[in-house]
Amino acid sequence: MTQDKGRSQTEVITIGASSSVNKIALVFTRRSFLRCAEFLFNFILVSMDRIALTFARTSKMGRACFVAYLCAGDPNFEISSQICRLVIEGGIDILELGIPFSDPLADGLTNQLAAQRALAHGFTPPQVCALVADIRTYSQCPVVVYTYYNLLHAGGVATVVGQLRDAGVDGILTLDLPPEEASELLRASRNVGMKNIFIVAPTTRRERVRRIAADASGFIYFVSREGVTGEHAT
Repeated sequence: MTQDKGRSQTEVITIGASSSVNKIALVFTRRSFLRCAEFLFNFILVSMDRIALTFARTSKMGRACFVAYLCAGDPNFEISSQICRLVIEGGIDILELGIPFSDPLADGLTNQLAAQRALAHGFTPPQVCALVADIRTYSQCPVVVYTYYNLLHAGGVATVVGQLRDAGVDGILTLDLPPEEASELLRASRNVGMKNIFIVAPTTRRERVRRIAADASGFIYFVSREGVTGEHAT
């Protein structure tokens, strides 16, 4: 690579590539070269498996991943965005964002109220993409969305998965979709490099664990106790 400093306004960078057949020379202005380098760097980052890299990093450190859950849009977009930034900068390893839903059957009171507040302020599933896109302006922290199948089905599975992936989402945890019924979601996810997280419960039989593990990617969500999410009286 040679640099021509004889030009006052535009420095020219020449990249030469030779072979036994011919020689190719590409000339860029300094600004366009730097933009090209930045694009390639960002493309490589997006192409990486952020979830796998994170588990590899924490495993090397001898500790578990810290996965933090937040209901997206609670209580509104602006504050939710600020909270996401605070927890990421606070050192979490993976961010799990719940998409607000009107009938969250698997959730306890805390998550139900969070979803209710977000919905009351007009937060919609497409705004999750905007929230994640905002996160990607300052962080490569893996983001997994926690959702119900109704929301994917209503928007078109392939369409919603593509939109989430384009925004920077790394994986989807669909609470009420067993792997036996997930062929459409799995196909759409594989087409765009989206990970699918499935759930294993304390009551799950060993042979079923194998079935779930065969279709899961990213990681497997192990539910430590029976019942809905949130605090339980003991």
